[in-house]
Amino acid sequence: MKQLFFFIGLLLPIFSFSQTKNVTNDSVITVRDNGLVANFYLPKISGKHPAIIVIGGSEGGIWWADAWGEPLATRGYAVLSLAYFAMEKLPSQLEEIPLEYFKKAIDWVRSHPSVDATRIAFAGNSRGGGTALLVAATYPEIKAVIAGVPGHVVWQSINNLGEQKIKSSLTFKGKPFPFAAYDTTQPFTTLLSLYIKSLENKLAVEAAIIPVEKIKAPVLLISGKDDKMWPSYLMAENVVDRLKKKNFRFPYEHLSYDNAGHNIVGPPRKPSTNSLPVADTSSSSRPLRLMGGTPEVNNLARNDAWAKIIKFLDRSLHVGQKNPAMDKNSGSRIEQDLIALEHKWNAAFWRRDIKTLDSLMADDIIITYGNGKMANKQEELASFETGIESSSLDEFKVKLYGDVAVVMFRVTAKGPKFNATNNQFRYTDVFVKRDGRWQCVVSHNTRVEKK
Repeated sequence: MKQLFFFIGLLLPIFSFSQTKNVTNDSVITVRDNGLVANFYLPKISGKHPAIIVIGGSEGGIWWADAWGEPLATRGYAVLSLAYFAMEKLPSQLEEIPLEYFKKAIDWVRSHPSVDATRIAFAGNSRGGGTALLVAATYPEIKAVIAGVPGHVVWQSINNLGEQKIKSSLTFKGKPFPFAAYDTTQPFTTLLSLYIKSLENKLAVEAAIIPVEKIKAPVLLISGKDDKMWPSYLMAENVVDRLKKKNFRFPYEHLSYDNAGHNIVGPPRKPSTNSLPVADTSSSSRPLRLMGGTPEVNNLARNDAWAKIIKFLDRSLHVGQKNPAMDKNSGSRIEQDLIALEHKWNAAFWRRDIKTLDSLMADDIIITYGNGKMANKQEELASFETGIESSSLDEFKVKLYGDVAVVMFRVTAKGPKFNATNNQFRYTDVFVKRDGRWQCVVSHNTRVEKK
């Protein structure tokens, strides 16, 4: 284990600069809401913008993500550069980071008045590349994901303090994710050899694999075939293989670069800079060589990848074209789908079709009746009101808010207990799109008073 800490220490000089950034641009907001540590870059033009959340890797801090801010903001994107450890009050180490932290960032971005909540992307690099895939697989609000030199599994934590206890790098709902641990049972000469050896533990790898098939968005993978930090090409190919086997229905692409190393993802660097802004001395260039590739090849790969990142984002988030989620005709189709669900619900009610009703109602649905009583899903499915022979629905109004919809309509009931003065109700149902399908989470009805 001491050998592992030596390699980590050797690489730390690469990541020791600019861990924080003095934000002076008027279009940049320092974000410290709800525990988030981030900078938010806004385009100078007003309106609703597509947005991207960007995270770095095992270097920690925010500098890597910040580099995306201004270049993408000038292209009309709102950019949240997000730190998740090794900065301010965040965890000091890449160790048991709650995945819910990234959900906070997603919710913050989607709620911002300058953001189109239906067009959110997520990008990460190295350790952050695998995290980006996991975030997108967990939260369907993400509509495009970019994974730079990523892993295909959740790896063990990186603790630079030298603590011996092995932990997961990520948690979810208070529990650590299964992870692939470093195999230090035998000496190793490079970090690359350590990772390759560790991947031979098939049981651990299978348990820690990221379920990329759950992603509900296009995927862009980027890797260098001469990556000396870890086998990013091999791991990205494993992601591709899994997507193929699972018949993934969204577009995906793997950009792999011959003779390129680990540091090839992000905005193009100035000609005067090397692979990283570290002086080219004998002591500091050795860590750079450990990352793979050459400055010339890495810069060529970076420039090509960045141009394709822009095209991927524009295409996936419908920049410069009509956004289907906002398009009038598309909106009409979604509205008709929701209205059809209400009619399906109504028909299932009269057929006592419990299976259909169960599929239409979310497990956490809250139902409020006109008399003020409330019920949960189980209570609603267990009871059917008597004295109603049939009912018809009309006067629909639908309001769309990304993956949330409000459906309002009138119900006219028929039966021995109803007459012309008491047979109509107003319903308001709130639907949320989860895993590609709409489910009702809130339902309220009120009787229409007639004189």
